[in-house]
Amino acid sequence: MKNSSMTVTGKRWAAIGAAVAVAIGGGALALVSAADGGTPSSFVPITPCRLLDTRSTSPVGPRSTPITAGESLSVQVTGSNGSCVIPSSATAIVINVTAVGPTAASFITLFPADVSLPNASNLNFTAGQSPAPNLVTVSLSAGGAIKIFNESGNVNVIGDIAGYYQPDNGTGNAGAACSINGLSGVIVNGFDYDNNVSSKCFTSLVTTLAGSTGGFSDTAPFQFDDPTGVAVDGVGNIYVADRLNNRIRKITPTGIVSTLAGQTAAGSANLTGALASFNFPEGVAVDNKGNVYVADTANFLIRKITPLGLVSTLAGSTLSAGFQDATGTSALFASPRGLAVDTAGNVYVADQNNNRIRKITPAGVVTTLAGQTASGSADGTGAAAQFTDPRGVAVDSAGNVYVADAGNNLIRKVTAAGVVTTLAGSTAGFLDGTGAGAQFNAPFGVAVDASGNVYVTDQGNARIRKVTAAGVVTTLAGTSPASYADGVGTDARFSNPRGIAIDTSGTIYIGDVTNDRVRRIN
Repeated sequence: MKNSSMTVTGKRWAAIGAAVAVAIGGGALALVSAADGGTPSSFVPITPCRLLDTRSTSPVGPRSTPITAGESLSVQVTGSNGSCVIPSSATAIVINVTAVGPTAASFITLFPADVSLPNASNLNFTAGQSPAPNLVTVSLSAGGAIKIFNESGNVNVIGDIAGYYQPDNGTGNAGAACSINGLSGVIVNGFDYDNNVSSKCFTSLVTTLAGSTGGFSDTAPFQFDDPTGVAVDGVGNIYVADRLNNRIRKITPTGIVSTLAGQTAAGSANLTGALASFNFPEGVAVDNKGNVYVADTANFLIRKITPLGLVSTLAGSTLSAGFQDATGTSALFASPRGLAVDTAGNVYVADQNNNRIRKITPAGVVTTLAGQTASGSADGTGAAAQFTDPRGVAVDSAGNVYVADAGNNLIRKVTAAGVVTTLAGSTAGFLDGTGAGAQFNAPFGVAVDASGNVYVTDQGNARIRKVTAAGVVTTLAGTSPASYADGVGTDARFSNPRGIAIDTSGTIYIGDVTNDRVRRIN
């Protein structure tokens, strides 16, 4: 967004909080007036609802008459629309803007209705784009109306109001603590417009990246069927083990879904793209070269997919489930679930029914890092340690492997030498706390960030948890009972969250299985 071309005065924006702020993929926002001591604002999420088109009683969205090039459309944001209520105290609203079927590259600008037309556009949509939501914050004008101005091609626009800002007594200093709905965060300052700073209070804003109802579709609205495992590469592409569709899907950072490999029919064919086949794949991991590894669970195989979609078998045999440390197809697994890959290309496997954590070299040599056939929860080294139904694994830069030990309701840590300790958890239940003072309920997936924090899909509790390196457990997002809702922190809802991954910017991705969606936490 080119802020310097706005044709309004600084004092007007100081009074209402900030200029039009664009936050694509960011956390919840706190709008702050920095230079003149204005009152900071806090974000209040609401059940998403449509903007009201003042030209008719229809909500803004796909229509026979789109917003034409050069047209300025006024929309109403005050009052109620279903469950949507914007109070008179609100200073700005947050809108998820989606363009549907632009006839050409389209530039959409949103701004208060009583402000003259800006010279710059703030959202750029390509021809035919649908859907591509962009989280935008727009200040409110008198009467609660805003304008949407369209340049270039004709375009249909959907505007879902996700929340609003209201004044509070918080702080806007960069690095200061902040809180939204009781969830702690840290303020990071964004752009400065006429001496007003838009700051992000980074907490836990949960949104839906892709997916709708269960099924299969690589065209909008995209569909998954039990998206179980997730992984993210260095440029922000997300890979999904779409379990019941027997496919490995790819999602771009803008939410466009395609099939990397696999087909509806179950099988174990090592071919390319849609000619290859899987049998209930559950885990995925991606290396620094863009190769994707798959826990092909019902085939008892670990598969490899090149960036061009060529599928091969790294290790395991389809002949039978079993346990055997060996090389390639001489090795045996029993219900391999979670996967992780380190910087050297070694793949780590949560071998559920063998109660072991296995390691596979790039050459396909399989060894046991820790665990034994007998289930249990013993800490120890190598085969002296015990797990019960391990599901998810993650590996940090030092080679430590973290395990979601589902049957024991524990989060375990395994060093590169195979030394197993318990990081957090005890009996089944829900409790934030430290070490054994915390409780999980069938934790499924784990991911680890650069600071050693471990993120857990606490499946039975329908929550996403965070465990520090010292074993301090907190709830990041979600609550019981299981359901579906986007929102901030515990206002969000999940249903059987399983796979989890984190990118270099700290964005978390979740395979929300029963909701058939891939969710995102900023």
